Amino acid sequence: MIAYLMLSLKKRFQAYDTIGGVFRDIQHELIEATLSEKLFGLFCELLANVLSRFNIDPDEFIKVMLEDEALNESIIELLAGNIWKNKMGNVA
Repeated sequence: MIAYLMLSLKKRFQAYDTIGGVFRDIQHELIEATLSEKLFGLFCELLANVLSRFNIDPDEFIKVMLEDEALNESIIELLAGNIWKNKMGNVA
């Protein structure tokens, strides 16, 4: 009932879409969020297993990563480069 009220309110403000269309959009966004959360959870679990295998404290590892400015910059450059490549690859 609450979901219907929210969808109908959104439709009222964006009169160009049907309730079904709004529902499909929101459902798609929820599926994407759920998938992202699952992938992030798997990544965290994998990282924890690797760190424990090498007897590294995960909290200490994160602390060192956050304090290392050069590492932060290289990670940002790597991520930015991959995002740029993916966007350019989708355009072609």
